[in-house]
Amino acid sequence: MARFRLYAVVLLAGLLLASCVAPPIPTVTSTPGPASPAAHPTASLEQVERSVVLIQMTWTAYVHVPAGNSQSGEAFWSDLVTAYVTCTGFFVSEDAMIATAGHCVDPSVSGREAVVTQYLTDENSTDLIDTAVKNWTIEGEKADSNPALKITVFQPTNLADAPLAKAQTAQVLDFQPFEKGDNALLRIASLKGTPALTLAKGTPALGEAVTCIGFPAVISDVVDRTTLNRASFKPGSVSSKQTLPTGAPVTEVSADLAPGMSGGPAVNSAAEVVGINSAGVGTSGGFNFVTDTDDLRLFLHRNGVEN
Repeated sequence: MARFRLYAVVLLAGLLLASCVAPPIPTVTSTPGPASPAAHPTASLEQVERSVVLIQMTWTAYVHVPAGNSQSGEAFWSDLVTAYVTCTGFFVSEDAMIATAGHCVDPSVSGREAVVTQYLTDENSTDLIDTAVKNWTIEGEKADSNPALKITVFQPTNLADAPLAKAQTAQVLDFQPFEKGDNALLRIASLKGTPALTLAKGTPALGEAVTCIGFPAVISDVVDRTTLNRASFKPGSVSSKQTLPTGAPVTEVSADLAPGMSGGPAVNSAAEVVGINSAGVGTSGGFNFVTDTDDLRLFLHRNGVEN
């Protein structure tokens, strides 16, 4: 289990360092296009982009600083810490149901790492982050509670026919931790008529072309920060089929996944979803994984979403 937990933690840690210190600053990038027009028709991918959203998680909690890490030599609770993390998601129904990665909304993963990282960054003690994430206690506003979570969903304003004209608040309906499948379902209660992506009928074959879509946090560092960046499209193919020690199946893909792309759709040549961007080794490149197609379908079915 430790090996596959490392994949999720490494990808999320890179995301946190890139984007949790401050709310995401809107950026501009060029219109995405596939590497192989024959395998991935541009028109289909342009339609897919209307269904893809940027998700901002705002976590709030208190951090308990142990006596051994306190200047006074006494343990204490911090002031309330607010931390920000970004992921990607996509509409799976016409009534604004959004699929994303489970670890993005998991308080024991995203919430814990975001709050601890934010606190120690503010204290100029980033050398303690690894130890603190593993061992320190954090609590929400009530004793023994998880970090509080607020979710805001965005789309680029320069995206034609985008269903989100302005930022919207979403709620978590259900999620699976990384080890149990890494799927999550959100909903924007007041929104209707959203363009849902279609799930593929079966899992992709070895060597089958896929495109992984999402909002890499690193783009904010290299482009003009005047509006929300457009989604990035990373082409690749299915490299292998693997199974986590917990029994959850995952699909390895050669497409590069960067921090911030977690939760975005991986689509086949027919622009059908074959999985959710889940985890990778390092901040980009290396070995990358998407969730299993059939597991995603079952997860949505259990939550009343018949895609």
